Amino acid sequence: MKKGGRVLLYNMNPARARQVQLVCVRAGVRVSLVDAASFGEKIGALAGLTGFEPAGEAYEGENFTDEMMVMIGLSGPDLDRFLNTFHSMKVASVALKCVLTPVNSTWTSVQLHEELSKERASIQDYLSRKKAEKAGQAEKKGDH
Repeated sequence: MKKGGRVLLYNMNPARARQVQLVCVRAGVRVSLVDAASFGEKIGALAGLTGFEPAGEAYEGENFTDEMMVMIGLSGPDLDRFLNTFHSMKVASVALKCVLTPVNSTWTSVQLHEELSKERASIQDYLSRKKAEKAGQAEKKGDH
C-alpha cells in the first residue's frame, strides 16, 4: 500500500482509538482525532484541503456520540487493503465511515454524521427486508 492516506476519527474512547490507530499504523495511514469542538468545521478544513480555511470557532451545537471515520487519499486497492486490515487484525470496523469526496468536503462533521446515519439506516432496513423475504420464501418451500 502506498503511504500517504489519512483518516479522521471521531468519538472513540482511548482503548478503541488505540486499536484503530494500530490498524492505521499497519496500513501506513496517518490518524487525526477530531474533538467535539471541531464538529462545526468543514470536513475539507479538517482534512487540510487547499481552499478550506478553519473557521477557528469552537462548535457549541448538539454533539453526536457515534464513532465515525473519514478516509482521505485512499482509493481502489489501497482502500480495500486498509479496510481488510481491520478484519485481519480482528478489530471491529467503524460503522459510520466514508471516503472524502468533493461533496462531503463542504459539509461539517455534524452534517456528515446525519447523512451517514441516514445511509446506514437505509441499508439496515433493506437488509432486514431481504432477510424477511428470504425467510418467507424458505417458509413457503417448507409448506409444499
